[in-house]
Amino acid sequence: MRNATSDAGRVPSAARESPLNATSFAGLRAIPARIRHSKTPSTSSLSDFLRFDAGRPELLALFAPAADWRKKRQYPELKPLSSFTRDDYLRLAWELLRRMPRYRRQYRKLEELGIKTATFFKPTSSFFYTSDNPPGFSKWADVPLRGHKCEPPIAFQDDTFGTYIETQSAAGQPWFVMNRRKWVMDLWGLHHLPDPATAFDLLPKRELFNAPAAPVSVVSNAAPADRPQLVNTYLRQNEMLVRFRLDASFDQQLESVRQEFVRAQGVAAQRAQSALDPLASPGRRKAGKNALSDEDAAFQHSPRVQAKAGRVLLKQLELSPFWLRTWDAIAEARIQQGVAEPRLDRNGLILQFGNDSAGIPTEFDVSRVGSRKQPSRRKQGQGLADMVHDALTPAMVPNWRMRSEKYIEQSDEAFRQLVALAFSVTVD
Repeated sequence: MRNATSDAGRVPSAARESPLNATSFAGLRAIPARIRHSKTPSTSSLSDFLRFDAGRPELLALFAPAADWRKKRQYPELKPLSSFTRDDYLRLAWELLRRMPRYRRQYRKLEELGIKTATFFKPTSSFFYTSDNPPGFSKWADVPLRGHKCEPPIAFQDDTFGTYIETQSAAGQPWFVMNRRKWVMDLWGLHHLPDPATAFDLLPKRELFNAPAAPVSVVSNAAPADRPQLVNTYLRQNEMLVRFRLDASFDQQLESVRQEFVRAQGVAAQRAQSALDPLASPGRRKAGKNALSDEDAAFQHSPRVQAKAGRVLLKQLELSPFWLRTWDAIAEARIQQGVAEPRLDRNGLILQFGNDSAGIPTEFDVSRVGSRKQPSRRKQGQGLADMVHDALTPAMVPNWRMRSEKYIEQSDEAFRQLVALAFSVTVD
């Protein structure tokens, strides 16, 4: 065991956390002191690092534009939803993810910590260890655990595998340690972690996304190590939760699940326009002392916020270039004006969108912007040209703004729905 004297002079990791370095993001200008103030955003219930604050330069890179909103070619093309392919959905999912402050922070943190691989030691293939399966590779005791996913959390930044296991063993505490890079990959369902600055066309040719799945259990300090607890999950109208027994026939259980699945599909079909409230959360988890504990609880908000996140509905994917470009315009304006809710030039945005949409075929005519149409046309269903026509009014800019902030900053639900849609598309 380590002695109390040596621990007394050590500073807990949360207190020694160094700020993120924002200088690596080119093009970000310093905010003048006279405008270093920010209006309280509507997302005030979000974690601190998910809210823009011009007074904290380390956050600027997390809210920087991902592309130049004035350049049409840097965004997905406008196309009918009936023409969407798997790549179209996956590109849109990547466009959301690469703009998400949470993903950007995780990527930068991994770079800062030097966690380059998803395993603890190159010759091994294991990305996690437990009290029942301790590490056995060469010099494992000297491997630092700063930044990795640990239950219980590490107490000090300079804890190593050796000191950590020694402490937990002395306390009779079961433990679980997972490589932070692998933890982030599993959180987003990715095979690897691309730089957020990477355009979709420049991503490695190998597959990026896994088929969608969400973890629903973790090893809890409040329970025996052999009985993980269900924490902070909720079901939506298009989901069902299944539990299998490992000591019974898989085929028999699968047949039973198939019957329940068909029954659940029938119930969901009757609720096509509704959204189910999330299950009651078991309570907010106490913050740990490890360096990234705020990320672990980033989406554990109040029940009201959780319920809203569980009811995010994707709308008008055909017009996604409009709300993606609007978010980049917001990001640019935030940095220039130094406020969380900056003023936007609505007319300038719409004029740019109109000019870039002029090539859409059929009856679309940019000169019709602002004109009124017969309401019966909407009831009969709209083509892409009509949708674009309706969208090109300055009054629609707040709509694009709300949608972009909801999909990118306030929840990961839209991203996960897009990945699910991608994998539902049949590939020839």
